[in-house]
Amino acid sequence: MTTIPVLLQHLLLSIAFLVVSTAPAYAYLDPGTGSMILQAIATAGIGAMLYFAWFWRKIKNFFGGDAVSKNTDPDDKEPNKD
Repeated sequence: MTTIPVLLQHLLLSIAFLVVSTAPAYAYLDPGTGSMILQAIATAGIGAMLYFAWFWRKIKNFFGGDAVSKNTDPDDKEPNKD
């Protein structure tokens, strides 16, 4: 017998045991918890977008750079006409 079916069988048995043996938690979530969860999700989403935009800009600059920055001299106000 291979190890994958044995591991799958043990995993399914473990999940079944955990589902059957649960007890009530008697937990209370106040109304502010929902808005806190939404804020955390929004913050994580915005942070991920900013990270990937920064990462994409680094990749773009590595392979091609910015056309404006290549044709300008830092001391000159007009772009070079090469």
